[in-house]
Amino acid sequence: AIARERIDARAPWRVIEGDVLAAKSRLASALEAELDAWGRFDLVANLPYAITTPLLVLLAGRAAPPRRMTALVQLEAAERLCAEPGSKAFGAATVRLGARY
Repeated sequence: AIARERIDARAPWRVIEGDVLAAKSRLASALEAELDAWGRFDLVANLPYAITTPLLVLLAGRAAPPRRMTALVQLEAAERLCAEPGSKAFGAATVRLGARY
């Protein structure tokens, strides 16, 4: 609500508040349609733990992925996303996001 109040309506920003995932393997259809209209974009977000990995992986896998993703995430999610090969936290999401970004 604070961001919505402070962002100029004419600015090239959009505040999306709500469910962005239809399932852990699919973006919500309303968000898909909006992203298709935008083309490339930058993501700035404060993400809930439960959707952090699926959302970032799904966005990175799009034909027109975000140019940049800046997100506040919980420590455990950050450790998984930045894990080194061979570490306990290293996994598929680490590889997918590392390959794109």
